[in-house]
Amino acid sequence: MNIEEFRGYCLSFRGASEAIKWDITLTFMVSTKIFIFSSIDSYPTSCSVKVDQVMFEYLIERDNYIQAPYLAKKQWIKIENIELVKDEELKALVLNSYKLVKSKLTKKLQKEIDELGLLVE
Repeated sequence: MNIEEFRGYCLSFRGASEAIKWDITLTFMVSTKIFIFSSIDSYPTSCSVKVDQVMFEYLIERDNYIQAPYLAKKQWIKIENIELVKDEELKALVLNSYKLVKSKLTKKLQKEIDELGLLVE
């Protein structure tokens, strides 16, 4: 998946938006909470995603995946090159990250996002 396809997929979720933070980081958020971030000045394109504990332990043992700098304790994984990951796997990781981050929002905000109905998961 190239960066434009990746960007489109990240924005396809209900309530998703994007922003540049820290001058060089493209972030994708649900409400105000980041579920994906990627450096815009690096090649190959990398990104970091939130995962659960089991997936964290599994992924850090594989090539192309490392603990996200400064966020490993919060179970974030850095994918060093998104183009080396099968599209289905990358989409599953992005969707999972979105769901994990969304689940930490207030119930009221989750309901508002679910009711948007504009975009689908």
